[in-house]
Amino acid sequence: MHRTTRIIFLSIILITLLRCDQKTTDGPSVPANFDLADAYEIIQFAQQNYFDKSAVDRHRSYVGAAEAALAALPYSLRLYTREYYEKRVALEGADRV
Repeated sequence: MHRTTRIIFLSIILITLLRCDQKTTDGPSVPANFDLADAYEIIQFAQQNYFDKSAVDRHRSYVGAAEAALAALPYSLRLYTREYYEKRVALEGADRV
């Protein structure tokens, strides 16, 4: 690879990596009082306006919303299964629990 090509390639990678953590402000903001009624309204809108109305599954929409809510938690607040807590001593050792 030529030196200029290598510099351009590395610059693009660096710029891409630096932009990964920035929050975008272009999209719509989530209202502070967003609740289940708003989620229901969005699902209803999708059911009424989506091209293939049978493809919108209300149950799957709620499951997806719950998954997104859990994924939005900070890493220190990860939720583990009941089995993890029951076997925690065996997994981490008694001195770390």
